[in-house]
Amino acid sequence: MSSKYESLPLRLACLAVRVFLLVLVLTCCGQDGADDGPRQVFPDPGLYDSATACEWIFDSNWYYGNYFSSDPNYPVVYTPYIQCLFFFEAGENEVVEVMFSPFFSIEPSNGCKYDYLEIRDGRFGFSPLIGRVCGDQSPGNITSSGRYLWILFVTDEDLEYAGFEAFFRFIPAPRVIEPRPEECFFHFYGSYDGEFSVKMATDLVRREDNHAPIDCTWQIDMPEVNKIMVRFDKFAMNNINDCDRNRIMIYDKYSSYEWMIREYCSTTAPAAMTLSNRMYIRFVASNRSAYNEVEMMYTAYTDMPCIEERIFPCGPHMCLNMSLVCNGRQNCLNYPFDEDKDRCQAEPDTSILKDVNIALVVFMSIILTVTVITVLVTCRHSCLRTREKAKTMATRRIRLDQQVQILMDGENVEMNSLGGKQHNSINGKFPASRTSSIGDGAPRSARLSNASHDFPMTTTQLKEYERIMDSELGYELRQNKRTSLMEPDSPWVRANQYNESFRRSAANPLHPSNDVQVHF
Repeated sequence: MSSKYESLPLRLACLAVRVFLLVLVLTCCGQDGADDGPRQVFPDPGLYDSATACEWIFDSNWYYGNYFSSDPNYPVVYTPYIQCLFFFEAGENEVVEVMFSPFFSIEPSNGCKYDYLEIRDGRFGFSPLIGRVCGDQSPGNITSSGRYLWILFVTDEDLEYAGFEAFFRFIPAPRVIEPRPEECFFHFYGSYDGEFSVKMATDLVRREDNHAPIDCTWQIDMPEVNKIMVRFDKFAMNNINDCDRNRIMIYDKYSSYEWMIREYCSTTAPAAMTLSNRMYIRFVASNRSAYNEVEMMYTAYTDMPCIEERIFPCGPHMCLNMSLVCNGRQNCLNYPFDEDKDRCQAEPDTSILKDVNIALVVFMSIILTVTVITVLVTCRHSCLRTREKAKTMATRRIRLDQQVQILMDGENVEMNSLGGKQHNSINGKFPASRTSSIGDGAPRSARLSNASHDFPMTTTQLKEYERIMDSELGYELRQNKRTSLMEPDSPWVRANQYNESFRRSAANPLHPSNDVQVHF
């Protein structure tokens, strides 16, 4: 028992040492193989390296011959300290064949580490290597296995030689037994910023096979003088600290190992920036890696000072194009200067205002159209009602005139027929009709009474006649006091006189003519 308790402190001390060593190892080497690069984000502000200054792209639409050389002044010595890219893209079912001249002279070195010509079978600088040559040994004839061939010529600042010349052509591809898988390549250009994720690559590659390995590349090109920054909004790799299973690599200018600036396969991914106007982002994942969630955003920027008109200062190091200000995405690195609330609220979105104006115009047009239609319908309805009312009144007036005329005709005929017999009436005031002596067989015009003051009618007929004349002449109905029908100034007498004079003038015109006949 005593020996057991005496060895306990020693065991605790050994355990503490082991824990300390484990923590030290995890701290120093916990991300072995997962080099995230230095934490200095802005690389050499003020320096710029163009990716398109010495770049030659040959495709099936190339119309300027099939010749290229190390320098336009060949066979004079080539220019020192340059990197020139020769990229060949054949058409469908074609391959590239390049024939180098036997006269070949590049600075010789061990491993061709100074001046060299690197040839790769594919689109990128990490495609399968065909050869890296220098000295005076010509590569001869080279044929690609697919549509693309990548050649890079690099020189340093010392010891220039004559260089090389070569010819190329696109020839039909040999018969392929197995079809090649679809190329996983994405090219972004024409915009100063953009967003993408590795999900688009996973969906493309594993469309048919859920466990196929992934090797996809994004190429981002910007106009001259611009640099490129890529920021990871979300970074979650499936296999942490296992770069053999999944990793993301960032290349500046060219997609070869010498230009790789970052490699990510751990838990963090700081922003990366280029010195040139081109960036390559490569995502590699084995068939055992899945569900990688990585979201990225790229932004074009220039170094300070911001001297151009369409440039926005964004912190102490970078300048953005004004099109990126208030676009809903934070393009500045550490602080959203470009998405400041005061600035973005002071500058309203013209697209939203345009949509509002269009909506108002449409709404007002609808209201105006409905109003015009309503007014037209109302006016038409009012016109129809007025016309119908006028027609009804005219019909009623004609009908009333006809009834009065018929009544007057009957009463006058009766009065004229009785006037001859009763010329000595009770009043004895009015003489008998001058037509009383005319026989019944005489024409009606001859039987019209010339004396309109004889009223041999019954009391009922007189009241009816009185009522009709009151209504026509607009007199009020007599209640208590009544004007005698026989008084010369009574309205009925005047009306009868007017009627009789009208009849007399119609029956006996002043200027009779044989062509005019009046019938009643």
